[in-house]
Amino acid sequence: DIFPFLRFPLDFLINHPYATVRRYLPLFIALMLLIGGFSMKMGGAFGFIILALFLVTGICHAQETAQQLYDTAVALGADAKFDEAKSELDKALMVEPYNSTVRKYLKIIEDSKGGKIKTDLALILFRATKLGDKGKSDEALVEFNKAVLSAPDYDMVYTCRGLVYTDKGMLEEALKDYTKAIELNPKNADAYNTRGFVHT
Repeated sequence: DIFPFLRFPLDFLINHPYATVRRYLPLFIALMLLIGGFSMKMGGAFGFIILALFLVTGICHAQETAQQLYDTAVALGADAKFDEAKSELDKALMVEPYNSTVRKYLKIIEDSKGGKIKTDLALILFRATKLGDKGKSDEALVEFNKAVLSAPDYDMVYTCRGLVYTDKGMLEEALKDYTKAIELNPKNADAYNTRGFVHT
C-alpha cells in the first residue's frame, strides 16, 4: 500500500471488462517500463502524467459505455426481455456503481420477478421510458399515466413520470411526483436526486 490512492484506478484498469483502457494495459505497462528505463527520476514524473491521461480517458469512455448499456437494457425491457435487460443493467452498474437511474430499472425488474408488481406494469414502464428517451414525451406521459392508474402505491411509477414532466418543463407536476415517490418509499434515491435537480 505505497500508493493507496491508486488502488481504485488500477483495479478499474485491470478488472473492468468494459473499459477501453484494459485493451491497452499491456502497451501502457511496456511504455512505463521503457520510460522508466531511460531515467528513474524523469520516467516517474512522465509516467505519472501518462497514467493520469490514461485514467481520464478510461473514465470518460466508461461513462459513455454505461449509457449505451442502459439504452440497450431499456430496449430489451420494452420487448419484455427482462433477463437480458437485467444483465445489461448489471454491466452498467459495474461501470457506474452509484447510477440511481440504472438502480431504478434494476429494482423494477426485481419487483416484477418478486411479484411486488405485475409484469405488465414493468413492461409499460420500460416502453414508456423508451419513448421518453427517444424524445416522444407526450406518448411516454400517456403510458406513465396508465402505470400510475394501475399501481398508485408503487413509488417507481411516480419517479418515472416525474422525469417526463421535468423534460417537458412541467416542474410543479414533477415535484409532486417525486414527493409522492419519496412518501411511498423514503429510500428512493432517484426521486431525491431528481427532486433536488428540479429545485435548483
